[in-house]
Amino acid sequence: MIFANKYNRIKNLSNSFLDSYNIVNSSLQVIKVNGLIAPYDASAIDVNLQIAYCKSLNEFYERSRLAFLTFKSKTELSCYDVISKNVKVFPSNSIGYGTNEHFGYMDSTGTASGTESKKIYNKALLELIEKNDLLVFWYKKYGYKINLDISIISYIKKLGIIGEVKIYMTNYISNAYTIIVFILHNKKVKATGIASSLIIMDAVKKALEESKLLLSIYTGCNYSPFNRTDNKSYVDYIRSFEILPSLNIANIEKHNEISLVDWVKTLYIAVLNTKYFQKNITIRCFSEELISCLPTYANMACLSNKEILKQISFIFNDDIPDCPVV
Repeated sequence: MIFANKYNRIKNLSNSFLDSYNIVNSSLQVIKVNGLIAPYDASAIDVNLQIAYCKSLNEFYERSRLAFLTFKSKTELSCYDVISKNVKVFPSNSIGYGTNEHFGYMDSTGTASGTESKKIYNKALLELIEKNDLLVFWYKKYGYKINLDISIISYIKKLGIIGEVKIYMTNYISNAYTIIVFILHNKKVKATGIASSLIIMDAVKKALEESKLLLSIYTGCNYSPFNRTDNKSYVDYIRSFEILPSLNIANIEKHNEISLVDWVKTLYIAVLNTKYFQKNITIRCFSEELISCLPTYANMACLSNKEILKQISFIFNDDIPDCPVV
């Protein structure tokens, strides 16, 4: 069943007098099947309000179409493997939300919506890359500390971010640059941001924008995912990344095409469009070797056979707090 809220389905959270960016949070429909409610909120940030609305709508398409797949237990979906150039068929519900025998556990990681195939493929692939790079960065400290030059500091001020900003870069599984941002304030983690791009400053801006978006949505909320990071161990662990070698982004070259490490042998694309709505495309990009979810300990417990976990010799370590990036 599908339920729609009549009021306040789309909200602009930005302050029109102070913010140069528009922050949109929306709840367009709630999808409930067999007593389960799929993720239904969608949010976005952009200088242009119309674009922010469109970004939020695209996120809604991704989440709702994944939800429909999750409950299709008797159907199959043909997926194209970009690496082998072959088509492989999977049960539809194995490409949706939750645990399954084919891929372990999946959330909305690696999904993208839009009208231009090349752009949404790159967006979906970069999102898949960022979660896997995040896994390696957080648990293995593989990466670099980004020096905050004048261009980055100016962008932080433009976004109106208040707090101590920590920015790091990692690129373990591809030539794309994954930027991870932590906002610390009053000895707490207030927000995080993550983005990947072939152009490092583009990734820095997007990660900072995401951190601003999460700051606006969750500050003062009892249900904030960052409430669990009040523990001093989170801030102490984030500060331990200061030992990483530093980088100046002005010295980093840009790339034209995404290339993955050799041990990634599969890279599937699945089109998630529902039958009666084809105005735009929603895809999921996923791999048998990579994770398709946030790298929390709970999720990793379902993914022991993933090649990336073997590559980094991943183990559960009580001395490392759960990854807080959302």
